[in-house]
Amino acid sequence: MARGIEKRDIFLDNKDRNIFLKRFSIVGTECGIDCLAWSLMPNHIHLLIRPTASKLATFMQRLLTSYAVTFNLRHDRVGHLFQNRYKSIICQEESYLLQLVRYIHLNPVKLGLVEDIEMLDRYPWTGHSVLAGTRTFPVQRAEEVLEYFGRSVFLARRRYREFLVHEIKRLRSGAEGINNAETETYDYPPEWELREGRILGSEAFAQTIKGKNSTLPDNTDSESASMDELLIRVCRQFRIRKDDLMSSRRDRRLSDARAVICFLATRELGYSGAEVSGLLEISQAAVSLASKRGQAIVETRQSDSAAMSVQTT
Repeated sequence: MARGIEKRDIFLDNKDRNIFLKRFSIVGTECGIDCLAWSLMPNHIHLLIRPTASKLATFMQRLLTSYAVTFNLRHDRVGHLFQNRYKSIICQEESYLLQLVRYIHLNPVKLGLVEDIEMLDRYPWTGHSVLAGTRTFPVQRAEEVLEYFGRSVFLARRRYREFLVHEIKRLRSGAEGINNAETETYDYPPEWELREGRILGSEAFAQTIKGKNSTLPDNTDSESASMDELLIRVCRQFRIRKDDLMSSRRDRRLSDARAVICFLATRELGYSGAEVSGLLEISQAAVSLASKRGQAIVETRQSDSAAMSVQTT
């Protein structure tokens, strides 16, 4: 779970949402992330994910930082977009998986963004539409969730849908958070006991996890400022504005600055060519070529700096 700084919106339009989902798909695939449920709310996100090849912290840092940089460039803003720390817990699948899937996918209903299950079936900003069969999302393991509800896809989707409808009726009977846009649904319901503050499951499960310290969620800084700092540093070195990076005009300084960014972003910060491509709005092939030229520029500047240092000592 990640929330906008000072509870501010992190999605201002549908293009923002599509950009986030594209980043999620690219970084999730590269990091080996299995997604079981997700929801994009105006000022926060919920992701139910299983890391298989990379650490959770690595995935979250890359996802949130790359999105924040693009958001800032699009909307002409600077600074952090997300709160300094994302919140993560470990979930015991056998006991809570389906409850979490339902909880996450019903967030738009609880906030009054979606009126009923029919609208939710077509709503593109949660993983429910994938389970309902109206959308696809590369990193979402829809079949794994549906298998809990039946052997055939048709039967499983019907039972899954009934599972959500039953909860909607329960919530409406208590008028709990329904049609109230001010309601915050970031935290889990109080009846879900969190052990050690970040483990959702039985006492035995919690004890097992506590014995494996390396598997505990790493709630470290989720949005590194390194990419923003890189852009600012490069722009300062080349005496250009950050907005100029998106310019289509021909200018040697702009071209060199983009090349250095391509090199340092992929080499120092670990971004993929696809992520840098989306950030600078150039092709992946252009990123690859620019990165090689950027390496030569950086090495030349370092050599010049070293030579100057020798002459002055």
